Amino acid sequence: MPDLAMSLSLHGLLLFVVACLQGFLIPAAASPRLALTAHSKAVIHAVALGLCAVSILSGAVVLGPTASRIALALLAGGAWLSLIGDVWASLQGPGAHLPLAAQAAGQPCDPAEQDYALPKASRRQASGKPRLSTLLVKVSAVLMMAGGLVLLYGAGWSLLMI
Repeated sequence: MPDLAMSLSLHGLLLFVVACLQGFLIPAAASPRLALTAHSKAVIHAVALGLCAVSILSGAVVLGPTASRIALALLAGGAWLSLIGDVWASLQGPGAHLPLAAQAAGQPCDPAEQDYALPKASRRQASGKPRLSTLLVKVSAVLMMAGGLVLLYGAGWSLLMI
């Protein structure tokens, strides 16, 4: 278990450093607002990995070796895929991201996505294949959620009642 905590904390630290470096590239992106989103999300994911490590070290979560490897792959993999997908979208420019992030950046969303940032009556139908950056962001969210569920599986629920 300390190995899992160490791995998660090191991935969190490395992700934090990479996010800080990526922050210097925000002005050079085709969509600086999406680049800022990528930067912010990476910092949040780095902190989340650190908090997962703390929950393991504190004894609140106890996992076996297989579940530990699965949790690490899902959580760290999801955090890195999210950064890659978001940075890629910010470099591609208009039409490269999910509707809510694109709307916040003042950009059109991925044409393969139905623009759920708009009222249902004024949405256009999705068309074409989704961009890889959009798929990476969606897959990363599912991976991190699944990793969280693995950690919850090993959680000591009796600790909530103290």
